[in-house]
Amino acid sequence: MKLNLKGISAKIAAGYAAIILIAIVISAITFFTIQRLRGVDREITTQILPTYIALKEFSSLNEISFKLSSNWIYQPNQKDKDDLTTLVNKQWPELKSRILAALGTENQSEEEKKILAQFESVVVASQKIMTKLNADSLYSNDIVIDECITILDRTIKPKSTELTADIGKWVSAKNDSLEKSTSVKNTSYTVLTYLVVMSILLYAVIGITASKISTNIIVKPITLLKNLILTLSRGEINDVSISKTNDEIGEMVDSINIMIKGLKSNRDFAVEIGKGNYASEFAPLSEQDQMGNALINMRNNLRLNAEESNRRNWSTAGLAEIGGILRRTDLNSEALYDSIIQFVVKYLSGNQGALFILNDEDSHNEYLELIACYAYNRKKYLHQKVSLGEGLIGQCSLEKEVIYLTQVPQDFVRITSGLGDASPSCILIVPIKINEEVHGVLEIAFFRKLLQHEIEFVQKISESIASTITSVKVADRTKRMVHELQEKSQVMKAQEEEMRQNMEELSATQEEMSRKEKEYITKIHHLEELIR
Repeated sequence: MKLNLKGISAKIAAGYAAIILIAIVISAITFFTIQRLRGVDREITTQILPTYIALKEFSSLNEISFKLSSNWIYQPNQKDKDDLTTLVNKQWPELKSRILAALGTENQSEEEKKILAQFESVVVASQKIMTKLNADSLYSNDIVIDECITILDRTIKPKSTELTADIGKWVSAKNDSLEKSTSVKNTSYTVLTYLVVMSILLYAVIGITASKISTNIIVKPITLLKNLILTLSRGEINDVSISKTNDEIGEMVDSINIMIKGLKSNRDFAVEIGKGNYASEFAPLSEQDQMGNALINMRNNLRLNAEESNRRNWSTAGLAEIGGILRRTDLNSEALYDSIIQFVVKYLSGNQGALFILNDEDSHNEYLELIACYAYNRKKYLHQKVSLGEGLIGQCSLEKEVIYLTQVPQDFVRITSGLGDASPSCILIVPIKINEEVHGVLEIAFFRKLLQHEIEFVQKISESIASTITSVKVADRTKRMVHELQEKSQVMKAQEEEMRQNMEELSATQEEMSRKEKEYITKIHHLEELIR
């Protein structure tokens, strides 16, 4: 691929390539220097310095071991004995482990192994003395004392003297290694310092040069574009009046033209949405057009919100209207039921409806009674009774669940009009219940499919209808009972009047009989006097 050096991107790429190359070289040198520093630091901290410190302790331990072994024989005291015991059993094993750990198993020289083995033999010799003179009573045994002195003079003393010189050489060698590593470390830090200073100076020169080049090649043309963008930022959507070039500036002009076209399209689309025209078409600039996609999502969300709001308003208005019907007091039960079925069918744009009420006058023979029906604005007076569990109406009352049929059999029901008759597209059967107590069933036929919120609306109003039916039933029963009581009261009044008349006639009869009785007595008395 041939590089076009006249293009802004190519020039910037060339400049950045040079900067990157320089940065890579400086970074590589810095990286290797840091790695070297890390290696030296690791060697000092993990090998040289721990070994140096351990060897200094080793030298001190060698001198102390001879002194303590000698005191064990010649000047026995408990403190020195305890110190020698600690040296043999604890200090030396710990120090040996540290030395071996610092040196590493594979890095030990024969000389180092020899020095460690030699001090190990000194420790063994000291243990022999400790064993032979492990009690105060043994100090009076000249043979034991001579054996211990022999061990001290022939083993411990010469080996300790030799170890002092060997350990000193070892310590000196480690000291030389430490000084050499420290020198290398200081040199590396000096190199890093020079690299940092050189990088700062080099990047400063590159920055100044790049600034001047950018001003001539990029800044001036972009200033014109900036003014245009400022205009766009104020909401002014104007066409681009910048001369097109064959570089990135020209590509930017093309992109701004596309952006302006998209802004105009977004503006027009937003105006349509503001007018409530949610069906207006709009095509985003690309799949990644966030503004365009956001406008489409906004339109869809507004449309869904509007539809949801319309559904809520529709349901609210319907609930208010049916509530007004149910609260009317100027209607008898028959007129009320007619108003209910008419409203439900018309409000749902249904074609036919029927209202069944549970007749529970006889608790042993309850049934659903067709109390009101409505079809094509023409009331049909039908008389129909449905037993509980019989057909879909009876099944709905027993199961207390909504039945929604979208595949209606041809012989299920026919909807007739002046143009003929046809089978409905769907049937909605809703139980009229409150607190899970069914008081009736509502059946509506449609030539269209129902929406979910329409079914939910019928379920909501069924509770209000159930409550009203309960009240109407109670009122009807009360009226009927009052009427029956009035009839019985009238019958009782008639019977009372008849009894009063009978009593009056009986009283008159008794008076007449009393009068006649007096007359008979008078006649009898008169006859008796005549006889005398």
